[in-house]
Amino acid sequence: MATYRNIRKVLNLPTLSANPASGINGEMYFNTTDLALYIYDGMWKIVTQSALPTVAYGSSKGFVSAGLTGLWTFRQAIDSYSMTSDGNATDQGDLGSSMAFVLGVNSLTHAYTLGGRYRSGTTWYERDYIFKYAMASASNGSDIGDMTNEQNWQAGCNGQMSSTHGYKMGGSSTSNVGDKVEKISFSSDGNASAVGSMSSLLLKMCGINSDTKGYAYQGNANGGYNAHGEASNVTFASDAIATVGYFAPGSQDTSNTSSMANAAGVVSPTAGYAVAGTTYQGTGRNVITKVVFASEAHSTISGTALRVGQDSTQGSAASSASYGFVASVPASFYGASNTIEKLDTSADSNMTDVGDLVQSSILQGGHHI
Repeated sequence: MATYRNIRKVLNLPTLSANPASGINGEMYFNTTDLALYIYDGMWKIVTQSALPTVAYGSSKGFVSAGLTGLWTFRQAIDSYSMTSDGNATDQGDLGSSMAFVLGVNSLTHAYTLGGRYRSGTTWYERDYIFKYAMASASNGSDIGDMTNEQNWQAGCNGQMSSTHGYKMGGSSTSNVGDKVEKISFSSDGNASAVGSMSSLLLKMCGINSDTKGYAYQGNANGGYNAHGEASNVTFASDAIATVGYFAPGSQDTSNTSSMANAAGVVSPTAGYAVAGTTYQGTGRNVITKVVFASEAHSTISGTALRVGQDSTQGSAASSASYGFVASVPASFYGASNTIEKLDTSADSNMTDVGDLVQSSILQGGHHI
């Protein structure tokens, strides 16, 4: 029995490990698996503090910024799609520079892309740009500053966000893999600032976050190409960086099938998910792994993505309180896709196809409002 106390009364609720088969409207219980309060309203739903806005997930729209439309064909377009009703995306505007491998973060009102990469002929160019655009209505992006370094390739398509800052953890450049954590301010435009370093060199991970911590989840360690199960986190209040190790820090996991790189990251109010990545030696997988924020426990859920992941190739992600959205899980190695998939995070069930992007693309930044 869980006890909740306020000034007026004490409320005693049953504690269960999973949703009951049915309920009565208004009935509540505490879920010991998700460490969350649930209420029945025709279906079991997590009780959220809706009066307190959060940047961890949105409530109306998801966004896709820049990316690749084919092998070394770059775009600067911005697509937006509804998170409340299934359907196709629409054109939101242009970012301001054609590139891919951008990392997406957002405040409550604006989307930001951090870093990126561009190729001309056989030459790669690292980008340290920070672009910003308003999400409430159609608008173009503007260049507002620079990152502290150019290790912005394969840092994931989604970063980590507090209410005041957006974070980038790890990544790589043409010459090396990074362990650096840096952040941008949502309150004033300008350059990024250094936060610190992780214990491992990480790339190809996905970014997820609660309201208090950001995670570089899954990915490749130490510049290798084998997936591993390690995660690092940053505590937003202090900018303290820690390792959340499912295996030895920096190890290359060759046996555990829940380790992935190149996955997309979505969240619910209580957990983060890595969707459709690649495992040891780049084998594509359609599995979905989950980390519960309160306990930092890691598992593989029963639901799966529609497509398997591809090496060096990620789709972008956005989240609402009830659903995670992944736009363009790649169809093949560097193969652009227009599919928008949806995960019901209250049920951890199979993902469904809910719409198409304006243009097939991959390696874009993901955002939500």
